[in-house]
Amino acid sequence: MKLKKSQLKELIRHSIRELTSEREDVKESKKRRFTVKEVRMWMKKLEENRYKKVYNSDARRVAWMVNNEGVEISEMPKSMSKKWTKAQYGRERYLATEFIKSKSEQMTEGKLTEGFKKIAKKNVKYKDKTGTYNWQIESGIDTDVMGGNTPKIILSYQHEDETGFPSSGGNFFWLKEKDGTPYTPQKAKALVNKISNKKIGDFHRKSTKPSGSGNLIVMKGNKFIREGKLTETKFYAFFNKKKHTIDGNSLYDAKQKAITKLKVPKSKVGMLSIVNAKEHDRGGFRFEQKLRQTIREIIKEQLNEQKFKKVILPNDMKTKIKVSKMIKQLKLKIDKDYDVKALKARGGDQVISILPKHYNKFIELAMQNKLNPRG
Repeated sequence: MKLKKSQLKELIRHSIRELTSEREDVKESKKRRFTVKEVRMWMKKLEENRYKKVYNSDARRVAWMVNNEGVEISEMPKSMSKKWTKAQYGRERYLATEFIKSKSEQMTEGKLTEGFKKIAKKNVKYKDKTGTYNWQIESGIDTDVMGGNTPKIILSYQHEDETGFPSSGGNFFWLKEKDGTPYTPQKAKALVNKISNKKIGDFHRKSTKPSGSGNLIVMKGNKFIREGKLTETKFYAFFNKKKHTIDGNSLYDAKQKAITKLKVPKSKVGMLSIVNAKEHDRGGFRFEQKLRQTIREIIKEQLNEQKFKKVILPNDMKTKIKVSKMIKQLKLKIDKDYDVKALKARGGDQVISILPKHYNKFIELAMQNKLNPRG
């Protein structure tokens, strides 16, 4: 049976529509579906849930909304829905949207980091007089810079001082021989091992003070120099609960400029925080929350110090022995009844901070031991 031209055209159109619909079905079936465990783990990392339990029932609802984007709430399974029939699920809708955003950002970041080919990585932890350092040393090749064949070293650290106050920093630079030829990957890997076995802090300080001008720091032989055109990066400086924008060539440069611009005294440099603007904008809420929490803890400590009364005693070994016996006699607890951190030498005297309820008894014992206490 022969078909007319009009019938043949209609048959072709119909077959094309069927093929297109089949392809769309295949695409929909390949769409990434997220498990309840993935959603629950993401919810646990939110700042608002830091000290709060994340219930599995909430994670199930959010996971359903993520996997059924565009579907009406009325179609949610009864086992997941709330007992209250007028519930709007506003919180769950918001979390589902934020979860999708975070996953899309991770995909974008993954694409951006494809240009960095890793060679070696080391984690080093050590303590000194200033506190605890957690160093991370990484080498790789940035395919977008230096012709895409010059190894790059990234130094970064997290530091906590004796009081627990956090700070961070670091630097990065490229590796070249004296004649300008790039390091081999093997030599870059060997340098990572060498840095991790030596004083990383000294190596880091040298890398932040290169000679010349430009935005690319290069280690030629054992010397650090600058190459390329001078460009500045945007940073945020946090000080006294305020955010300031600073332009700098590096994290160290931005910090020095912030100290000068904001007139930060030496005693308060530890309270100044510098962060890359792009990194902050990606996860700024968490950073600011952590900064506020740290400031609150410092204020709390200062208020606690004001509650103590001070006793001035001679600063000699006999007095110290008698004081330790007096503390045992009164059964005083460190940091609760008296403050050891406030024990400082001032013109030959020692100062002890003690709670008011123990103050009179402490003075009486000091008089009995002929220590000549002064308030």
